[in-house]
Amino acid sequence: MNKRLTVKQIKFVNELVREDGSITPTEAARRAGYSVDRARTTASELLNVQRNPEVVRYFDELKKEMQHKTAVTYDRHVKRLDDLSRAAQEDKAWSASVQAEKNRGQAAGFYNHTQNIHTLNSIDTMNLEQVQSRLKDIRKLYGDIIDADFTEVPEIEQKKEG
Repeated sequence: MNKRLTVKQIKFVNELVREDGSITPTEAARRAGYSVDRARTTASELLNVQRNPEVVRYFDELKKEMQHKTAVTYDRHVKRLDDLSRAAQEDKAWSASVQAEKNRGQAAGFYNHTQNIHTLNSIDTMNLEQVQSRLKDIRKLYGDIIDADFTEVPEIEQKKEG
């Protein structure tokens, strides 16, 4: 049985899909013009595949179409950020413009989010002789700025709170 949808059924589905979770099926039924007193029951019946397979089929098709139109793709994302940046720039909203551009650059992979920590020649990896040697080198380079002597400090034992 392949019957055509009524104007109210089409409006019901359109409301439900357009609002995408912002309204209940009951509210969609009210907006479509169904009786306020029976809106909840009507909505349930309209979404019942055994009772109204055409309505459910139309709902599924419209939902898929909407998902396709609003899907986040790389090109759409970068284009949207570009549009936002340019609109903000026209409004002289510099901070928003720069943020949109930065986000666009991140999407394009221009920024590396990992922090490189260099441990080569880190004081934590040096023994005492290496530290003293490095301090001598620093004094040679910055002797007129640094005027201090190396003093060995014994380690202090941490008190345990208990």
